[in-house]
Amino acid sequence: MKPNSNDLVYKIIDTTKLYKIVSVVNLPDGKPLANFNTSYLKFYGNGKVGTFYTYDEHDINSLNPEKSDIGIYSYTKEVLTIQTYFHHVQGGGFVKDRLQKKTPNTLEFVGDELLTTYIALDIPDKWLIYKPDW
Repeated sequence: MKPNSNDLVYKIIDTTKLYKIVSVVNLPDGKPLANFNTSYLKFYGNGKVGTFYTYDEHDINSLNPEKSDIGIYSYTKEVLTIQTYFHHVQGGGFVKDRLQKKTPNTLEFVGDELLTTYIALDIPDKWLIYKPDW
């Protein structure tokens, strides 16, 4: 997947927000997962997205892209797709999700077997200093 080059994506995502995961549904059985790891998506320009596993609203350094897992996003044919890398003790890999639904403050992504909902969080403008190096 190539990083985004379509500026229409900024009608869907906001690079000045942080998106927090709030629910995960297992698609095969339609049941919400009771236990899931909290994570956050931070979209940057030029098709880059970082996945953060911790966020401290009092620590600007908590959004340093060096602390995130790398990812890219693309908006083609009116479909927003994100591809994020994950680490695991048994190995890692890329996960690809497609936007299924957007409301003013939420994004719902669907992957192979999961529907994941994120809510948008405001972050201070002065925290928008970071640029990822991947």
